[in-house]
Amino acid sequence: MEIKKIKLKDIKLDNLYIISFPIKPEIYDELKIKFPYLPFIIVNKEGSVIYGIDSYYFFKSNGFKEITVLEMDLSKKDALFLNYNLKERFSGINLFEKFIFLKKILNYSEKNEILRRTNIDLDINKKLLEKLGLITSDEFKDVLIDNKITFKTIIRLCDFKKEDRKDIVALFNRVSFSYSYQIKILEMLEEILFRDKSSIKDIWKKLQIYKYLNLEKPQKKIVEEMFKFRYPVYTEKEREWQREIKKLKLGKNMKVSHYPFFEKREIELKIFFQNIDEIKKMQKNY
Repeated sequence: MEIKKIKLKDIKLDNLYIISFPIKPEIYDELKIKFPYLPFIIVNKEGSVIYGIDSYYFFKSNGFKEITVLEMDLSKKDALFLNYNLKERFSGINLFEKFIFLKKILNYSEKNEILRRTNIDLDINKKLLEKLGLITSDEFKDVLIDNKITFKTIIRLCDFKKEDRKDIVALFNRVSFSYSYQIKILEMLEEILFRDKSSIKDIWKKLQIYKYLNLEKPQKKIVEEMFKFRYPVYTEKEREWQREIKKLKLGKNMKVSHYPFFEKREIELKIFFQNIDEIKKMQKNY
């Protein structure tokens, strides 16, 4: 291992070590201030960049002819681990980069070693490995880079047809849903698609989903409308229930509720009191 001067034109980019998406050379100005003695580019004996892809573009775009690099004699596997861990430590790793790294390192390493040598927080299971090619395609690139969807969401999305995935991803890209909302939406969509034998595009059209996108907080409204569409019988029964409760003209201190999905006929009445005297007064009236 040695620090040396090398001409920029002699440095090569090897696709094996490229996991940076998107390229953001501007972050290296900040790194120069924080870590003034940190070599910004690490190369192997062949002159291929094994860490510092972003800074390579930075130096190139700023007209550098010669730069200082750290040359290390590493195997491809060790270089990949070094690349990932340094990037995670100094500039952060987005979800897409995690998948890209996993796809590349799996050619050289087993699951247990990957978990041992990184802080990667992915459940490396059979389904993930089967879908890794699809997950790392351009189809999901933008939403994964921007952390618009979660790990479990992307696994569920892979089960949808390509055109349906496209429309769902477009929604998740426009509206930021929590993990629980994302899963709830996908579950309802799966059931609707099976029931109606339609497409996501048809569902969006029936729900007029895009008219809610400009609301200040569209998440709750979108999920509510989707729920009504998924459970029309229950939704109508709920409306009837609310009409009946309204007719009772209950006091503000009373609340009536039914079992979820009206699974039982019983109802529950809750009465709220300010103090013991109010309870005693009610007992006298009865």
